[in-house]
Amino acid sequence: MGVKEDYYIGAYSEYFYSLKKYVNQFLDRQLTIEFNHSLAKVMLLDINLTIKFYFFIKEEQEIFFRNLSENDPLTGIYNKRKFQEICEHSISESDRYKKELSFIFFDIDNFKKLNDTFGHDIGDVVLKEIANIVNLEIRKSDYFARWGGEEFILILPETNINSALTVAEKIRKSIEIYEFPAVGRVTVSIGVTSRKSSEEYSDLFKRLDNAVYRAKSLGKNRVVAN
Repeated sequence: MGVKEDYYIGAYSEYFYSLKKYVNQFLDRQLTIEFNHSLAKVMLLDINLTIKFYFFIKEEQEIFFRNLSENDPLTGIYNKRKFQEICEHSISESDRYKKELSFIFFDIDNFKKLNDTFGHDIGDVVLKEIANIVNLEIRKSDYFARWGGEEFILILPETNINSALTVAEKIRKSIEIYEFPAVGRVTVSIGVTSRKSSEEYSDLFKRLDNAVYRAKSLGKNRVVAN
């Protein structure tokens, strides 16, 4: 165990030893034995509970700081840094096992205007609601992250382009029909692609980004594959 745990045990030992020494002077031999036996049981129980509580707090702190480093603080989904880690691993797995891997990248339409009109607090509400909507449309095996600002990205393992397009269209429709607080209707432009064999991440993302750009240029609120 570490220094903190040893400190707690040492402090309890010193306290119980002083208590035993004080009480024993007023008891006969039999009562002293019984008292010392009971005191030892209490001491062990108290130490055990203290150590368990220490490790519980320590584990909760580790979870908190891990979430802080991996998750977007506003939406609760993965942040860009964590997503890039997952992406690297997913590409490696895809190459190793020759499995299909698809990506969805989307951008909230006219988000700057929304922020300018309703304020950033309402904009934050929209971002959180969109994250909630998307989470309801994807599998537990999919990875969802906030790329930055009003941009979001997903990895869909073992998914071909047609299935990815179906998921993207479900996401688009679910967002389009949702009534956002204060704002009303919001739309997104979505790009979809499947990774080509041995394709580098940078090349894949260029295709994905181009798909979103094309969706925007075609009038927004649509899904485009590349």
